[in-house]
Amino acid sequence: MLSWLDLMALFALSTAVALGIRQGIPFALAVIPALLLYLLLSPIFPWVVLPILALALGIAMASLTHYIPLPRLSPVLEAALGGLGGFFWGVLLALTIWVSFPSEYVASSGVLRYPSEQLPVTIRDGIIGSPFARPLFGWASDNTILKAALLPHNK
Repeated sequence: MLSWLDLMALFALSTAVALGIRQGIPFALAVIPALLLYLLLSPIFPWVVLPILALALGIAMASLTHYIPLPRLSPVLEAALGGLGGFFWGVLLALTIWVSFPSEYVASSGVLRYPSEQLPVTIRDGIIGSPFARPLFGWASDNTILKAALLPHNK
């Protein structure tokens, strides 16, 4: 059964794909500078702001890339390339939503506990009830690149 957290993450993914299909190549090209800016800015902001930062950078870069003169392709190819860019951006948004909540180090077992016991019960229940959040957090915390991008506050 999906939790509210899964619904938010899948909604962000589907919205990014739909926006990419509608916007075309400029949206696909917007993923690259937005991702670079996200990697630079994510250690500065608190964990609460990371999903909002990712969404704002995606929309801002997509808006700015419309001013770059690009040759127009066929509508089907434009939609396919934009949808591909939207898919990659949506996956990053969904991963950010699933893994960006605080974790805590448990000294007795020597592992990170996700979610943190400090979180309100409703948020903790949404993460615990998600079939994706904890496995994705474990995967992201074991991967150096994903840890730097998605978990900048878990050193």
